[in-house]
Amino acid sequence: MSEHETRQTSSGLARTDAVAAQLIAQAAPLMFSVAQSPEEREAVYRMRYSIVVEKGWAKPEDFPDGVERDAYDDTAVQIVAWDDDTLAAATRLVPPVPGLPLPTEEAFGLKIESRTQMMDVGRTCVARAYRDAQHRVLAGLLGRTWIELRAGGCTEACGIVAPAVARMCRGMGFHVLILGASRLVWGEERSPVLIRPVEPLHALTRRLRRSPAEPEGEAFPGKSGIRDVPGWASCGTVGLPCRTEPAWMLPGFSTTG
Repeated sequence: MSEHETRQTSSGLARTDAVAAQLIAQAAPLMFSVAQSPEEREAVYRMRYSIVVEKGWAKPEDFPDGVERDAYDDTAVQIVAWDDDTLAAATRLVPPVPGLPLPTEEAFGLKIESRTQMMDVGRTCVARAYRDAQHRVLAGLLGRTWIELRAGGCTEACGIVAPAVARMCRGMGFHVLILGASRLVWGEERSPVLIRPVEPLHALTRRLRRSPAEPEGEAFPGKSGIRDVPGWASCGTVGLPCRTEPAWMLPGFSTTG
């Protein structure tokens, strides 16, 4: 990376840090943290189960224990939003493990290179009582997710997202690069993406090895790196709030957002 690109990236990270802190503040009085105890983590799994059933994506008998979790949860950082003792929202960050795919890679048959500064973000959900047109809680949750990503020494994430979530990420100052064709995942078209603040697209492209079956797509000039994939809106730069209510980002639910 050139000296100019290094300065550009540092400036972009600082801007994104500031936006993340602002989004968390705007979600007050909710408290954002990392689930520490087994009880807190189980509360996350039970909320995920309740939303899956609420949306009609699965039947209660599919989860006899009343929890939704997978093997990635064993190593994941569970980020939560609390309203006093009520769990309002949650997401997870899955760190890379040598020799094992991340949830997004597994779900879409991808191989993403240079994963040392990357985590997989997914299983993002907001309880019904905390969803609104401004997406205040979701935005605060994404802000805390960015802070935890940075605390883990990372500056980028992969995930499976709906268009509205991609727009929200762009509003926070990220480039969003589509890694493959969209697919129907839990009732909505979603695409695998690579998310990183302020890095030239040619640098991102060099770091990805796509499988032969996946299209390259065409980048929208001046549109922060969103690529034209069927099922995605070709909108311009959009700040918060976004217009469509996303309930989930579900990497790994290709039974992983």
